[in-house]
Amino acid sequence: MTNNLPKILVVDDEITNLEVMEAYLSNDYEIAMATSGKEALEKVKQFEPDIILLDILMPMMDGFQTCKMLKTDEETKFIPIILVTALSEKEDRIKGIEAGADEFLTKPINILELKSRIRSLLKLKHQHDLLLEERDTAQKYLNIAGVLILVLDNDQNIIEINNKGSNILECSKEEIIGLNWYDNFVPEKYRNEFRERFNTLMANLNRDACDVREKIIMTKNGNEKILSWNAIKLKDKNGTTYGILCSGEDITLRKNVENNLKTANEHLDLLIKMSPIATIVINEENKILKANKSAAELLGFEVTDMLGISISKLVCDNQNIEFTDKKDFTLGILKKNGNSIELNASTSLITKNDDEKELIISLQNISELRGLLIDPSLEKPSLEESGDISDLPKLESGYTYIQHEDDSMGAYEIFSKMVKQGNPGLCITRENPAKIREKYNIQTTPIVWLTKNKSSESPSIAPSEIFKLHPTIENFMKKAHDGIILVDGLEYLVLENDFKSVVKFIEQTNDSIMVSSSRLIFNIDSNIFEPKEYHLLKRWMKPLEEEI
Repeated sequence: MTNNLPKILVVDDEITNLEVMEAYLSNDYEIAMATSGKEALEKVKQFEPDIILLDILMPMMDGFQTCKMLKTDEETKFIPIILVTALSEKEDRIKGIEAGADEFLTKPINILELKSRIRSLLKLKHQHDLLLEERDTAQKYLNIAGVLILVLDNDQNIIEINNKGSNILECSKEEIIGLNWYDNFVPEKYRNEFRERFNTLMANLNRDACDVREKIIMTKNGNEKILSWNAIKLKDKNGTTYGILCSGEDITLRKNVENNLKTANEHLDLLIKMSPIATIVINEENKILKANKSAAELLGFEVTDMLGISISKLVCDNQNIEFTDKKDFTLGILKKNGNSIELNASTSLITKNDDEKELIISLQNISELRGLLIDPSLEKPSLEESGDISDLPKLESGYTYIQHEDDSMGAYEIFSKMVKQGNPGLCITRENPAKIREKYNIQTTPIVWLTKNKSSESPSIAPSEIFKLHPTIENFMKKAHDGIILVDGLEYLVLENDFKSVVKFIEQTNDSIMVSSSRLIFNIDSNIFEPKEYHLLKRWMKPLEEEI
């Protein structure tokens, strides 16, 4: 059973006096005893008394010294102490008050007076404990709050702050208390403005709180943070304002994310507008919000005419466009003139700052994605033109080979000699086709030029149209038997496309070559690539020099 009696520690070096006190008090109180000042200091921590009866005349450490030590300790300073003494001189009482004593009793002790003093001090101790409990509870609420809580006095000095506030300001509570808020934690460029708001709130008798607003503060380390700020006047029971209670939520990260999203969205809008790929943006109601020039030209509209149209009115056969990320699906679209066109579509879902969702739809004409249809054309064999073929490598069908530009026999020389021996060939190159034909005397073999110059007489593929290369090669291999294909310009493709796209092109092409009767040579300048990139490029290829 728990003992709920008030606790009294009796300290006296005379055992008889301790026994008398125990006899007087044990019926109403829980008693502990100590015979010296040193023992009393130890017992206080163990026993946690509500009152201490402390004799003054003790050896080694007298009652004055013991009392002073207890009253200067944060953990024990609020325990009431009654000094018990046989002395009655005024100087002794003054000395006891200086030591922090709460009451005095003179020996011999009057039991009624003793119990009266004890009851009076216990009542005060109980009230004080309640105040401390309320204060500690309030402090706990402050400290577990997820926002900065700050109290400023009328002179704008900090008189209270919670743990969250200390964390936000990047210094300890002890370093903050007493400092002027505006001088120490508001950036100089905002100080006059924020001080004016403080003074306006304090002077306005009809206004007790400020509006919620964003406020820039500065930490001890000089970092600026953005807080969502509230302030309210603190008034005493007479209605007199004695300070301001402020609360601030750190929204720095959120504001940075919002600003980054805004910037990203601005960049995205610019990219959509400038993209050569037809692009449309729709909202959750399927209304067209944005359309670039490429989309308008593809569908025969003006850009302004497309805005606000429901995408469902342009989609054939009531096809449903899902509001999700989706790649490479076929979509039938009605042009302005009423004709339908099959397009390759991809969608990307984005979320705006206010959680509003939009869908970006990119459209490409399927016919433009299928690559070039190249018909094999054989060179007329001629001994004078073919030259010595004894040094030609034996290139097996179904393999992809790699040739370095600085090797003794160049890839173009190998390619030209093989086509002159009757192998159907296809050359895809960044070089001018006319110069290749002239230099290697190639007359009829098809050459595809990797160039942005669409006015060339030769068939051409822009370097950004890497998606056309594999189907072009595959179209050729289906028609050619025992063919030879030369691709020169991977480094040019890397400049115009991401490296993964180039690797994907090589993977697709190698898969097709493996099941064909043809072979393929990649002519590469290895010095252009990083070692890791070069390793990825060549891992599907056989070195050509091994075949020579």
